[in-house]
Amino acid sequence: MMEYGIRHRTGFTLIEVIVTLTLVAVVAAMLLPYLSKTFAHSGDTVVNLNELYSLQEVMENIVADYAEHSNDAGRIWIRVGSPGVHDNQYGQYELVTRQYIRFSGGGEVAGTASNALKITIRNTQGENLTRLFPAEIIIP
Repeated sequence: MMEYGIRHRTGFTLIEVIVTLTLVAVVAAMLLPYLSKTFAHSGDTVVNLNELYSLQEVMENIVADYAEHSNDAGRIWIRVGSPGVHDNQYGQYELVTRQYIRFSGGGEVAGTASNALKITIRNTQGENLTRLFPAEIIIP
């Protein structure tokens, strides 16, 4: 005997497939602008870290030169150059500040060669790094 009226469904109907594909296309179109920005700028963090690392490396080279030559701040004064962009034995950097300072009344004021040397360098991202080099190391 044959059974009539009972059908077993297998698979999807054409309308279900079309509706599903349409919904997927709409969601993809909504996410595309967000994802394109994310992928386009995904390398920015690595570039910024490399720039910051380079800046730190330049300052470490300056500090190593200072320590290697008996903590001579006058030598550093000459070797870092005048304010501006430099590419020398220390690396590539922009010298922002090169001045002798001393501390008076809770703040810094202009000093002489017998005071601390303040060096501020900047990288191409505009990040600054400042270091003080004492003119003399006093050992108690």
